[in-house]
Amino acid sequence: MTTGTALITGASSGIGASLAKQFAAKTHDLVLVARSGDVMEDLARDLRAEFKVDVLVIPCDLTAPDAVDQIKAALSAANVTVDYLVNNAGVANFGQFVERSTDDLHMLVKLNVDALFRLTSAFLPDFAANKRGGILNVASVAGLVPTPGYAVYGATKAFVVSLTESLAEEMRPHNVNVVALCPGLVDTPLVDKVAVQSEAAQDVPRQLLLDADKVAKQGYQALMKGEVISVAGVSYQAFTSWVRAMPRSVSRRATGLMNQIVKF
Repeated sequence: MTTGTALITGASSGIGASLAKQFAAKTHDLVLVARSGDVMEDLARDLRAEFKVDVLVIPCDLTAPDAVDQIKAALSAANVTVDYLVNNAGVANFGQFVERSTDDLHMLVKLNVDALFRLTSAFLPDFAANKRGGILNVASVAGLVPTPGYAVYGATKAFVVSLTESLAEEMRPHNVNVVALCPGLVDTPLVDKVAVQSEAAQDVPRQLLLDADKVAKQGYQALMKGEVISVAGVSYQAFTSWVRAMPRSVSRRATGLMNQIVKF
């Protein structure tokens, strides 16, 4: 018997694919959304076979102006109702602000902020009206601390964290959990792209790279418990606590110096 349907964005690889497995293992039916339709179909086939759940695949570019309309139309055509929304899709663009392409940074904002906002706006009212369900937003420790060297990425994740905290309180009377998962560096294709941008990033100690399956498991558990901010990884929990305890002027300098050592 299904325990509700979860729509997961950015589900073709990395944390998104791991989250899909976590939800499927708990007998949730799934809606997988990403640009890579073929990759998602392969994942969907495996999940159906292993966990005996229904999986709907919706290939979609979430930065398209009509992305939400496309998703809603596909859900309606398949007669699928969403109970949980997992905003996992995101992109990173590291480097000094003045050295980055405005178009690339704008695309980052469109995916990390605007797409998440529009999807949340599309589904949260129904969750509140039905007094059930929840939203898991995949943020980052970058949303909890100053991020010189990747200012726009950090700012988008700070938006996600702030929105999550406020909505969690607004939704508390409606029995709807809104949770932000804040991992550090996770061993995913996204981190591989960072390494391409920075030779120094290739030398990051492997012990700082978190396992995607473990991060996904923590995220799922946090959503079900209503743990509003869930920082993944003991070292990152300690780091964020240390930085946030500092005066803001000191934390900016500290994270700026760190970025000069490891040039993300």
